[in-house]
Amino acid sequence: MNEPFHTKYRPKVFGDVVGHTHIIEALRTAFEKDSLPTTILLTGIQGIGKTTLARLIAKRLNCENPTDLEPCDSCRNCSAMNVGNHIDVVELNSGTHSGVDNMRELIRDTSFGSQIGKYRIYIIDEAHGLSKSAFTSMLKTLEEAKSGVKFILCTTEPSKIPANIKSRCIHFILNNANQDSILIHLYHIITQEKIEINSEVLNKIAEYSEGSVRDATQLLQQMSWIPDATVKHLEKFAGRVEEKAVHALVKAIVTKNKKEALDVTKMLLYNNQDVQLIMETMLDYFLKFYMKEKNPIFLRQTDVIAKILDGLSAYNDKGLALKYLVTALLVYNGAIVSVIPTQEGE
Repeated sequence: MNEPFHTKYRPKVFGDVVGHTHIIEALRTAFEKDSLPTTILLTGIQGIGKTTLARLIAKRLNCENPTDLEPCDSCRNCSAMNVGNHIDVVELNSGTHSGVDNMRELIRDTSFGSQIGKYRIYIIDEAHGLSKSAFTSMLKTLEEAKSGVKFILCTTEPSKIPANIKSRCIHFILNNANQDSILIHLYHIITQEKIEINSEVLNKIAEYSEGSVRDATQLLQQMSWIPDATVKHLEKFAGRVEEKAVHALVKAIVTKNKKEALDVTKMLLYNNQDVQLIMETMLDYFLKFYMKEKNPIFLRQTDVIAKILDGLSAYNDKGLALKYLVTALLVYNGAIVSVIPTQEGE
Protein backbone atom coordinates (compact mmCIF):
# COMPACT_ATOMS: atom_id res chain seq x y z
CA MET A 1 0.00 0.00 0.00
CA ASN A 2 1.29 3.48 -0.88
CA GLU A 3 1.14 5.30 2.42
CA PRO A 4 1.05 9.12 2.44
CA PHE A 5 4.41 10.63 3.41
CA HIS A 6 2.97 12.54 6.38
CA THR A 7 1.79 9.29 8.01
CA LYS A 8 4.64 7.07 6.80
CA TYR A 9 7.23 9.42 8.30
CA ARG A 10 5.29 10.38 11.42
CA PRO A 11 7.68 10.20 14.41
CA LYS A 12 7.62 6.95 16.41
CA VAL A 13 9.98 8.23 19.11
CA PHE A 14 10.71 11.73 20.45
CA GLY A 15 14.08 11.77 18.69
CA ASP A 16 12.26 11.82 15.33
CA VAL A 17 10.21 14.91 16.15
CA VAL A 18 10.91 17.96 13.96
CA GLY A 19 11.49 20.92 16.28
CA HIS A 20 9.79 21.48 19.67
CA THR A 21 13.07 20.94 21.54
CA HIS A 22 11.92 23.02 24.53
CA ILE A 23 8.83 20.85 25.00
CA ILE A 24 10.72 17.58 24.62
CA GLU A 25 13.29 18.63 27.22
CA ALA A 26 10.50 19.57 29.63
CA LEU A 27 8.86 16.19 29.05
CA ARG A 28 12.17 14.44 29.65
CA THR A 29 12.36 15.95 33.14
CA ALA A 30 8.71 15.18 33.84
CA PHE A 31 9.18 11.52 32.86
CA GLU A 32 12.38 11.22 34.88
CA LYS A 33 10.60 12.54 37.98
CA ASP A 34 7.35 10.73 37.19
CA SER A 35 5.58 14.06 37.58
CA LEU A 36 3.55 14.43 34.40
CA PRO A 37 0.25 16.13 35.34
CA THR A 38 -3.23 14.74 34.75
CA THR A 39 -4.03 17.13 31.92
CA ILE A 40 -1.85 18.51 29.13
CA LEU A 41 -2.87 21.17 26.61
CA LEU A 42 -1.01 21.22 23.28
CA THR A 43 -1.59 24.23 21.04
CA GLY A 44 -0.24 25.34 17.67
CA ILE A 45 -1.09 25.73 14.00
CA GLN A 46 -2.61 22.98 11.91
CA GLY A 47 -0.12 20.30 10.89
CA ILE A 48 2.51 21.30 13.47
CA GLY A 49 2.48 17.92 15.27
CA LYS A 50 0.08 18.28 18.21
CA THR A 51 -1.64 14.91 17.78
CA THR A 52 1.68 13.22 16.99
CA LEU A 53 3.20 14.58 20.20
CA ALA A 54 0.10 13.54 22.16
CA ARG A 55 0.44 9.98 20.86
CA LEU A 56 4.14 9.90 21.73
CA ILE A 57 3.37 11.05 25.28
CA ALA A 58 0.73 8.31 25.55
CA LYS A 59 3.16 5.77 24.11
CA ARG A 60 5.88 6.69 26.61
CA LEU A 61 3.44 6.66 29.55
CA ASN A 62 2.36 3.08 28.82
CA CYS A 63 5.70 1.73 27.58
CA GLU A 64 6.87 -1.33 29.55
CA ASN A 65 10.60 -0.72 29.01
CA PRO A 66 11.26 3.02 28.57
CA THR A 67 14.78 4.40 28.44
CA ASP A 68 15.04 7.94 29.80
CA LEU A 69 12.70 9.95 27.57
CA GLU A 70 12.12 7.38 24.87
CA PRO A 71 9.64 4.50 24.67
CA CYS A 72 11.21 1.16 23.73
CA ASP A 73 9.08 0.97 20.56
CA SER A 74 8.88 -2.83 20.79
CA CYS A 75 6.78 -3.88 23.81
CA ARG A 76 3.12 -4.80 23.36
CA ASN A 77 1.97 -1.32 24.39
CA CYS A 78 4.33 0.41 21.95
CA SER A 79 3.37 -2.03 19.19
CA ALA A 80 -0.31 -1.31 19.79
CA MET A 81 0.35 2.44 19.63
CA ASN A 82 2.29 2.03 16.38
CA VAL A 83 -0.72 0.50 14.65
CA GLY A 84 -3.19 2.85 16.32
CA ASN A 85 -5.29 0.37 18.28
CA HIS A 86 -4.18 0.58 21.91
CA ILE A 87 -7.19 -0.31 24.03
CA ASP A 88 -6.22 2.17 26.77
CA VAL A 89 -5.64 5.17 24.50
CA VAL A 90 -8.88 6.78 23.37
CA GLU A 91 -8.78 9.43 20.64
CA LEU A 92 -11.77 11.73 20.24
CA ASN A 93 -12.41 14.58 17.84
CA SER A 94 -14.64 17.39 19.03
CA GLY A 95 -16.19 17.51 15.56
CA THR A 96 -18.05 14.28 16.32
CA HIS A 97 -17.91 14.23 20.14
CA SER A 98 -18.66 17.82 21.09
CA GLY A 99 -21.83 17.41 23.17
CA VAL A 100 -22.45 16.96 26.88
CA ASP A 101 -23.71 13.39 26.33
CA ASN A 102 -20.39 12.47 24.71
CA MET A 103 -18.55 13.95 27.67
CA ARG A 104 -20.73 12.08 30.17
CA GLU A 105 -19.98 8.85 28.33
CA LEU A 106 -16.26 9.65 28.53
CA ILE A 107 -16.58 10.39 32.26
CA ARG A 108 -18.22 7.01 32.84
CA ASP A 109 -15.45 5.38 30.82
CA THR A 110 -12.75 6.83 33.09
CA SER A 111 -14.14 4.86 36.04
CA PHE A 112 -13.11 1.54 34.46
CA GLY A 113 -9.39 2.30 34.50
CA SER A 114 -6.72 0.87 32.19
CA GLN A 115 -6.64 -2.73 30.95
CA ILE A 116 -3.14 -3.47 29.65
CA GLY A 117 -1.24 -0.21 30.15
CA LYS A 118 -0.41 1.75 33.26
CA TYR A 119 -2.69 4.62 32.23
CA ARG A 120 -6.04 5.22 30.59
CA ILE A 121 -5.32 8.15 28.25
CA TYR A 122 -7.78 10.38 26.44
CA ILE A 123 -6.57 12.47 23.49
CA ILE A 124 -9.13 15.11 22.51
CA ASP A 125 -8.33 16.67 19.14
CA GLU A 126 -9.57 20.16 18.23
CA ALA A 127 -10.73 20.50 21.83
CA HIS A 128 -11.91 24.07 21.26
CA GLY A 129 -14.93 22.58 19.45
CA LEU A 130 -16.41 21.10 22.64
CA SER A 131 -19.68 22.66 23.72
CA LYS A 132 -19.93 24.84 26.83
CA SER A 133 -21.88 22.11 28.65
CA ALA A 134 -19.26 19.53 27.63
CA PHE A 135 -16.50 21.68 29.12
CA THR A 136 -18.57 22.08 32.29
CA SER A 137 -18.89 18.31 32.59
CA MET A 138 -15.18 17.87 31.91
CA LEU A 139 -14.19 20.25 34.70
CA LYS A 140 -15.32 17.97 37.52
CA THR A 141 -13.60 15.01 35.87
CA LEU A 142 -10.29 16.89 35.68
CA GLU A 143 -10.58 17.88 39.34
CA GLU A 144 -11.37 14.35 40.54
CA ALA A 145 -9.50 12.24 37.98
CA LYS A 146 -7.99 8.99 39.22
CA SER A 147 -4.22 8.66 39.29
CA GLY A 148 -4.29 6.22 36.37
CA VAL A 149 -6.08 8.63 34.00
CA LYS A 150 -4.50 11.27 31.73
CA PHE A 151 -6.05 13.82 29.37
CA ILE A 152 -4.26 15.44 26.44
CA LEU A 153 -6.14 18.27 24.75
CA CYS A 154 -5.01 19.46 21.31
CA THR A 155 -6.22 22.67 19.69
CA THR A 156 -5.42 25.29 17.08
CA GLU A 157 -7.51 27.86 19.00
CA PRO A 158 -6.44 28.01 22.66
CA SER A 159 -8.42 31.22 23.22
CA LYS A 160 -11.61 29.13 22.94
CA ILE A 161 -10.61 26.81 25.80
CA PRO A 162 -12.36 28.07 28.97
CA ALA A 163 -10.05 29.63 31.55
CA ASN A 164 -11.13 27.19 34.28
CA ILE A 165 -10.11 24.27 32.05
CA LYS A 166 -6.88 25.89 30.89
CA SER A 167 -5.84 26.65 34.48
CA ARG A 168 -5.92 22.92 35.24
CA CYS A 169 -3.60 22.04 32.36
CA ILE A 170 0.09 22.17 31.71
CA HIS A 171 0.13 24.21 28.51
CA PHE A 172 2.72 23.47 25.84
CA ILE A 173 2.80 25.86 22.87
CA LEU A 174 4.17 24.20 19.72
CA ASN A 175 6.08 26.80 17.73
CA ASN A 176 6.12 26.68 13.95
CA ALA A 177 8.96 24.49 12.71
CA ASN A 178 11.81 26.52 11.21
CA GLN A 179 12.72 26.10 7.55
CA ASP A 180 16.05 24.43 8.29
CA SER A 181 14.39 21.71 10.40
CA ILE A 182 11.76 21.13 7.72
CA LEU A 183 14.44 20.93 5.02
CA ILE A 184 16.36 18.27 6.97
CA HIS A 185 13.12 16.29 7.26
CA LEU A 186 12.41 16.65 3.52
CA TYR A 187 15.92 15.51 2.58
CA HIS A 188 15.50 12.48 4.86
CA ILE A 189 12.28 11.53 3.06
CA ILE A 190 13.64 11.90 -0.49
CA THR A 191 16.68 9.83 0.52
CA GLN A 192 14.49 7.07 1.92
CA GLU A 193 12.10 7.20 -1.03
CA LYS A 194 14.92 7.43 -3.60
CA ILE A 195 13.30 10.36 -5.40
CA GLU A 196 14.99 13.36 -6.99
CA ILE A 197 13.73 16.88 -6.40
CA ASN A 198 16.01 19.87 -6.90
CA SER A 199 17.09 21.99 -3.94
CA GLU A 200 15.28 25.12 -5.16
CA VAL A 201 11.94 23.29 -5.03
CA LEU A 202 12.75 21.80 -1.61
CA ASN A 203 13.62 25.24 -0.24
CA LYS A 204 10.37 26.66 -1.57
CA ILE A 205 8.39 23.76 -0.06
CA ALA A 206 9.93 24.56 3.33
CA GLU A 207 9.04 28.24 2.85
CA TYR A 208 5.48 27.69 1.62
CA SER A 209 4.65 25.26 4.43
CA GLU A 210 4.91 28.17 6.89
CA GLY A 211 6.11 26.00 9.75
CA SER A 212 3.73 23.08 9.19
CA VAL A 213 5.63 19.80 8.82
CA ARG A 214 2.52 18.02 7.55
CA ASP A 215 1.92 20.63 4.83
CA ALA A 216 5.56 20.34 3.79
CA THR A 217 5.46 16.53 3.47
CA GLN A 218 2.17 16.66 1.55
CA LEU A 219 3.63 19.18 -0.92
CA LEU A 220 6.74 17.03 -1.23
CA GLN A 221 4.66 13.99 -2.14
CA GLN A 222 2.77 15.97 -4.78
CA MET A 223 6.04 17.18 -6.29
CA SER A 224 7.39 13.60 -6.29
CA TRP A 225 4.67 12.67 -8.80
CA ILE A 226 5.87 15.27 -11.31
CA PRO A 227 8.92 14.46 -13.47
CA ASP A 228 11.48 17.29 -13.23
CA ALA A 229 9.28 19.32 -10.86
CA THR A 230 9.95 23.07 -10.87
CA VAL A 231 9.05 25.97 -8.59
CA LYS A 232 6.34 26.90 -11.12
CA HIS A 233 4.72 23.47 -10.61
CA LEU A 234 4.97 23.98 -6.85
CA GLU A 235 3.36 27.42 -7.02
CA LYS A 236 0.32 25.92 -8.74
CA PHE A 237 -0.02 23.02 -6.29
CA ALA A 238 0.49 25.29 -3.28
CA GLY A 239 -1.95 27.90 -4.59
CA ARG A 240 0.81 30.52 -4.65
CA VAL A 241 1.20 33.44 -6.99
CA GLU A 242 3.89 33.36 -9.65
CA GLU A 243 6.56 35.28 -7.74
CA LYS A 244 8.56 36.19 -10.84
CA ALA A 245 5.47 37.76 -12.36
CA VAL A 246 4.67 39.73 -9.19
CA HIS A 247 8.29 40.86 -9.01
CA ALA A 248 8.02 42.03 -12.64
CA LEU A 249 4.82 43.91 -11.71
CA VAL A 250 6.45 45.65 -8.77
CA LYS A 251 9.50 46.52 -10.87
CA ALA A 252 7.24 48.03 -13.55
CA ILE A 253 5.47 50.14 -10.92
CA VAL A 254 8.74 51.34 -9.39
CA THR A 255 10.13 52.27 -12.83
CA LYS A 256 6.78 53.88 -13.82
CA ASN A 257 6.36 51.54 -16.79
CA LYS A 258 2.58 51.73 -17.06
CA LYS A 259 2.21 49.43 -20.10
CA GLU A 260 4.35 46.68 -18.55
CA ALA A 261 2.54 46.97 -15.21
CA LEU A 262 -0.91 46.64 -16.76
CA ASP A 263 0.21 43.82 -19.10
CA VAL A 264 1.58 41.80 -16.17
CA THR A 265 -1.61 42.49 -14.20
CA LYS A 266 -3.73 41.15 -17.06
CA MET A 267 -1.50 38.08 -17.34
CA LEU A 268 -1.82 37.33 -13.61
CA LEU A 269 -5.61 37.64 -13.78
CA TYR A 270 -5.76 35.54 -16.96
CA ASN A 271 -3.88 32.77 -15.12
CA ASN A 272 -6.46 32.91 -12.29
CA GLN A 273 -3.90 33.97 -9.70
CA ASP A 274 -5.29 34.71 -6.23
CA VAL A 275 -5.74 38.50 -6.03
CA GLN A 276 -5.28 38.68 -2.27
CA LEU A 277 -2.04 36.70 -2.49
CA ILE A 278 -0.83 38.97 -5.31
CA MET A 279 -1.45 42.03 -3.14
CA GLU A 280 0.16 40.46 -0.08
CA THR A 281 3.25 39.54 -2.12
CA MET A 282 3.40 43.08 -3.52
CA LEU A 283 3.14 44.46 0.01
CA ASP A 284 6.05 42.26 1.06
CA TYR A 285 8.18 43.50 -1.84
CA PHE A 286 7.48 47.18 -1.15
CA LEU A 287 8.26 46.72 2.54
CA LYS A 288 11.60 45.17 1.58
CA PHE A 289 12.27 48.08 -0.78
CA TYR A 290 11.52 50.56 2.00
CA MET A 291 13.73 48.74 4.53
CA LYS A 292 16.57 48.75 1.99
CA GLU A 293 16.19 52.26 0.50
CA LYS A 294 14.41 54.13 3.34
CA ASN A 295 12.47 55.93 0.62
CA PRO A 296 9.13 57.26 2.02
CA ILE A 297 7.47 56.72 -1.38
CA PHE A 298 7.73 52.96 -0.85
CA LEU A 299 6.13 53.35 2.58
CA ARG A 300 3.22 55.31 1.06
CA GLN A 301 2.76 52.54 -1.47
CA THR A 302 2.54 49.93 1.31
CA ASP A 303 -0.23 52.07 2.84
CA VAL A 304 -2.14 51.99 -0.46
CA ILE A 305 -1.84 48.21 -0.76
CA ALA A 306 -2.89 47.75 2.88
CA LYS A 307 -5.98 49.94 2.37
CA ILE A 308 -7.07 47.98 -0.70
CA LEU A 309 -6.43 44.68 1.08
CA ASP A 310 -8.51 45.79 4.08
CA GLY A 311 -11.45 46.61 1.81
CA LEU A 312 -10.97 43.79 -0.70
CA SER A 313 -14.03 41.84 0.50
CA ALA A 314 -16.25 44.77 -0.56
CA TYR A 315 -15.27 44.36 -4.21
CA ASN A 316 -17.47 42.09 -6.29
CA ASP A 317 -14.76 42.03 -8.96
CA LYS A 318 -11.42 41.30 -7.31
CA GLY A 319 -9.62 41.65 -10.64
CA LEU A 320 -10.91 45.20 -10.96
CA ALA A 321 -9.66 45.93 -7.45
CA LEU A 322 -6.17 44.80 -8.50
CA LYS A 323 -6.27 47.04 -11.58
CA TYR A 324 -7.31 49.98 -9.38
CA LEU A 325 -4.42 49.21 -7.04
CA VAL A 326 -1.83 49.08 -9.83
CA THR A 327 -3.17 52.34 -11.31
CA ALA A 328 -3.01 54.01 -7.91
CA LEU A 329 0.57 52.90 -7.33
CA LEU A 330 1.55 54.22 -10.75
CA VAL A 331 0.24 57.68 -9.85
CA TYR A 332 3.20 57.81 -7.49
CA ASN A 333 2.47 61.02 -5.52
CA GLY A 334 1.67 62.19 -2.01
CA ALA A 335 -2.10 62.15 -2.55
CA ILE A 336 -1.92 58.64 -3.93
CA VAL A 337 -4.83 57.22 -1.94
CA SER A 338 -7.33 59.72 -3.34
CA VAL A 339 -7.19 58.21 -6.85
CA ILE A 340 -8.47 54.79 -5.71
CA PRO A 341 -12.11 54.42 -6.87
CA THR A 342 -14.65 53.09 -4.40
CA GLN A 343 -16.91 50.13 -5.08
CA GLU A 344 -19.88 52.50 -5.43
CA GLY A 345 -18.07 54.43 -8.16
CA GLU A 346 -17.58 51.45 -10.46
